[in-house]
Amino acid sequence: MVPWVSEQIKSVDIPDQDIGGIKFRKIHLTEFNLPNDRTSITLKENEIEVVSNAISLYIKGEGYVDTPFGKIKDGFGVSTNDGNFEEAISATLNSKDEIEFTVPSAEVKIKHLKFHVDGALGHLADWILEQLSDNIEDSLNPSLTKSIKAATLDALAKISGDHSDTVEISDVPIEIDFYPDAQPTIKPGFASIGLDGSIIPNTTKKHPPFSNTIKLPLIDNDDKNDAQIFVSQYMLDSALWALTVTDFLNYLVTNSSLPSNTPVALDTTSLYILFPNLTKQYGEGQLVELNCSVTGDDFPKANITTENLKAVANGACDMFAQNATTGEYQFVLTMLATIEWKMNATVNSEKYEIVFDLNEIFVDKMTTANSTIGTVNDLLLQDKFNAVLVVSQPFIKKKLQSHPLPLPKIENCDITNPKLYLKEGYIEVTATPKFKPFAEKFFVEKEETKLEKIVNKGKQSVEDIFGYVDRIIM
Repeated sequence: MVPWVSEQIKSVDIPDQDIGGIKFRKIHLTEFNLPNDRTSITLKENEIEVVSNAISLYIKGEGYVDTPFGKIKDGFGVSTNDGNFEEAISATLNSKDEIEFTVPSAEVKIKHLKFHVDGALGHLADWILEQLSDNIEDSLNPSLTKSIKAATLDALAKISGDHSDTVEISDVPIEIDFYPDAQPTIKPGFASIGLDGSIIPNTTKKHPPFSNTIKLPLIDNDDKNDAQIFVSQYMLDSALWALTVTDFLNYLVTNSSLPSNTPVALDTTSLYILFPNLTKQYGEGQLVELNCSVTGDDFPKANITTENLKAVANGACDMFAQNATTGEYQFVLTMLATIEWKMNATVNSEKYEIVFDLNEIFVDKMTTANSTIGTVNDLLLQDKFNAVLVVSQPFIKKKLQSHPLPLPKIENCDITNPKLYLKEGYIEVTATPKFKPFAEKFFVEKEETKLEKIVNKGKQSVEDIFGYVDRIIM
């Protein structure tokens, strides 16, 4: 995370300075580096503390000196590899349910400055170094502190505000509504933030008519990964609710949609053993369709334990048979049952999402209602229905895997060592984020004649671009 902090702080403006008769204007911090091996980020009570005792920075600008012969104006640069930096960051949840960061304290102390001065001011470099070094340090330190504090707040504001609160789930009419719903917790050793994570229809944006009742832990001390995410059972309940109210769980089952190895075809002749009166009323070989949906006021529910993950719903299938004379489909009966999915889950480390895998699907407590063809053997019907589900499981499994659950992203990092645990009432996903390194820049001391050598070689274009050339970036 240290390179990320460096990247957010660099490239900030510094107020004008008047020091020892020289006016420094258009001052800009262009490089700021916190070396990983000399920087610590510590979680304390209600604060995150960043400390470094070997910061590298480069400041550039323009210098003005009034002389009897007129005003001298040239570019200048100031660099150091020897500076101290301390900053404390805290966070709170404001009235708009937004994470608001503050910087209670910050301090920058730069020392052992190196001056890189262009043109006529270059002849004064030794005098500036000898006469004004302490004054420049004393003047720049509070300005640097103020500017870096402001840059830190801007960067943290981007993290909390400049992103979408919703995350789409592929190929389904629902989305995840991520927003903070609890005060951030910062304790020695860890920080925690609570997100609502309701899954809602992407059209109405309405939230489910129930709320979370699962208490999630702040931290799992038994897991050694650096990042931990706890996904409440409520999140899966809200997904099932959203899929129900958007009619995504409604399916029209036709004979052509069944797997080729299904034990029962959807026509009146094949279904004779289950519905003896079907052929009498509709004739031989007439097609049958099932219009299936999740029913009832009690929405589907997820259940997560340490042993398994399952979802249970009440379902209904209205059967229609094709009339041999008119070719139209006519209502036959309604099948009612409880349907249960047993699953496991894994984490996709590349996309940082939970992938669900179907282990078993079956119906139970099947009954029939509103029959137009007389009495039906419900137990036999349930047995055959489950036989069809067995051969359909590969298709359902593939469908389920194609709709993974996205997790909150951690920007600019790779996820390593992902782990997933099933706990009572929630899923725990842990990983170690590896922040991608930014190109670190180091400053080296040059010979006094370096500027002249560059200019003499005709590299004036470099000076035109940067306004100064007395530095090497490696």
